[in-house]
Amino acid sequence: MQGNRHVLQYLGSGNENNYNYLLMEVAGESVYQLLKRAPGNKFPLPVAAEFGYNFVQALEEVHNAGYLHKDVKAANFVLKYDENLLRICIIDFGVAEKIENNDELENKSKIGFVGTLTYASTNVHERKPYGRHDDLLSMFYTFLEISSGKLPWAEDDNEEAVALKKWKTTPEMLIGRKPEAAYQIYIAIKIEVKRRKFSTVQKEAEILKHMQGNRHVLQYLGSGNENNYNYLVMEVAGESVHQLLKRAQGNKFPLPVAAAFGYNFVEALEEVHNAGYLHKDVKAENFVLKYAENLLRICIIDFGVAEKIENNDELENKSKIGFVGTLTYASTNVHERKPYGRHDDLLSMFYTFLEISSGKLPWAEDDNEEAVALKKWKTTPEMLIGRKPEAAYQIYSKLQSLTYKDRIDYAWFKDKFRSMITNEAEAEGETRASELKQQNNINGNTEFSPMSTLTYASTNVHERKPYGRHDDLLSMFYTFLEISSGKLPWAEDDNEEAVALKKWKTTPEMLIGRKPEAAYQIYSKLQSLTYKDRIDYAWFKDKFRSMITNEAEAEGETRASELKQQNNINGNTEFSPMSVD
Repeated sequence: MQGNRHVLQYLGSGNENNYNYLLMEVAGESVYQLLKRAPGNKFPLPVAAEFGYNFVQALEEVHNAGYLHKDVKAANFVLKYDENLLRICIIDFGVAEKIENNDELENKSKIGFVGTLTYASTNVHERKPYGRHDDLLSMFYTFLEISSGKLPWAEDDNEEAVALKKWKTTPEMLIGRKPEAAYQIYIAIKIEVKRRKFSTVQKEAEILKHMQGNRHVLQYLGSGNENNYNYLVMEVAGESVHQLLKRAQGNKFPLPVAAAFGYNFVEALEEVHNAGYLHKDVKAENFVLKYAENLLRICIIDFGVAEKIENNDELENKSKIGFVGTLTYASTNVHERKPYGRHDDLLSMFYTFLEISSGKLPWAEDDNEEAVALKKWKTTPEMLIGRKPEAAYQIYSKLQSLTYKDRIDYAWFKDKFRSMITNEAEAEGETRASELKQQNNINGNTEFSPMSTLTYASTNVHERKPYGRHDDLLSMFYTFLEISSGKLPWAEDDNEEAVALKKWKTTPEMLIGRKPEAAYQIYSKLQSLTYKDRIDYAWFKDKFRSMITNEAEAEGETRASELKQQNNINGNTEFSPMSVD
């Protein structure tokens, strides 16, 4: 298997003095050891899924080489640093065997237990011939363990009891939600060659570890050095605010949205400062999106130039203060080489806010520091945003008045951003409502035109009725029917009348293949609403939640019943736990 990415390097083997020996490279900790140090003895689902992805890759290599591992578990996957990456390698081929052909397997007179009881495939409990899928099922139990903290049967040593629990347990019961939902899955690995005494990666690891438990930082997963490299392993969230901005219309966000980001930027910097650090490179690229607790959270990253907050005496006695940060976002105090303080992080944050609310900073293309500094002094928020939000001026004025000696009233800054969220949203909402009313002339004679996508448009749109919140929800329901059934019957039609007729005639049962009561209730409710009605969003969420729970339980019971009959778990077949561990 040498040459495969997920196995360790073979160095030699032989026998001497009545001993057989095998020499191979040593990697880092096992996934099991890493798991024991994780909070709650489990990894966040995206991290666990990234491990799962690597487990599958490793097993694919083993199987393609013509072998079955037969003892897949967290203890048999180890971390290896290689080619600037942390790689997952599979170890311990002590009970592995060559893949046999079907005739050989079917003619076996006796099939015994193999593997480790906790992770063994249910087919092993039934003494069925062992195949590639059994390695993968053991891998899946490993994934469930690392994403939930513990398998319900982990403490049992009775094989029959373990087998029964495996049949009855669903992923949702362990993970706490239904993991069919789409998750973007990454592990972030930051590395550097150990060529200098000072390590930015090690420093960043220390800061990240110190800040664990704060809401606006990513989860620290590990760090160390190996093969002349320093590395840091941490959770990765989604896109950066900078990446999101590049996709926004006009490369900018509406002012209320930008202000909401600003509010979160202040919260993140408050956590950094309260932990005793100055970030010193605040910009849109260093704020990322993270999905947590059903919310999108803004996290601050890249502590490569961050430093501990010094006392005033230390700052005043510094003989030389150099430039730090990114030219576009650096505080004007940095251009003057004044001592760096908390307010400078906030001023960089404010330039970031001005950028995401206006589209571009006037000095963004300049690489001459003097020219950039001059433009920063001469540019007002109004010149960038296009109007004069009082709160933006108050923030700017406040930041200009602060020095490195001053304490920061973070609540004051958050209140100012909050006021921009509320006031600007209301102003924009009223303006937009007025524009739409004029465009659509709801009370006049103007005929409505379908402004949606034909496939998903509400039936009210086809009738040219006034558009309301319920129409968005009806389009959402068609989307739900599509993703739960595979395809909408009218998806290929481009004739509006034909599409509308099919929508009226099609029931949820015709699409989903059974009759979930909640789906009918949602459909009936949506058909009864008009554009004048307020929406009880909690009611709709409860109905979808009930489908998640009820359907998962129904599927689990049906499957358990089928498997129980197939496997005759309560029959006379004797189970003998002969675990190899």
